Amino acid sequence: MKQFNILICCIVFLITLLSFSGCSGYDSDYIPYMLKGLDVWVYDNTNDKDYYGGRVKANYFSKDDALSTCRSYAYGVAEQYHLSDWSYVCCTVTSSSDCVTKVR
Repeated sequence: MKQFNILICCIVFLITLLSFSGCSGYDSDYIPYMLKGLDVWVYDNTNDKDYYGGRVKANYFSKDDALSTCRSYAYGVAEQYHLSDWSYVCCTVTSSSDCVTKVR
């Protein structure tokens, strides 16, 4: 019985260790697993100027909705400043950085 309890403890420990070891990485779309939000940046190609569009709160599991909201924020900024030739990027925010990766 004692050996069985030790085995169970080892298995639980290994599962916990493996689950945390992958948390600092990224998925295939370059979204960090520890995502806390997205910063919206809009670039005016005509005037060579950047506009900050705000921060979308998000986590890894709500990333698809957050990307959609980021796009909506970017369109709103472009409309607000009457931009005709523009692009945008969503910077992934984690506890360690405000722009780990740039995504759309």
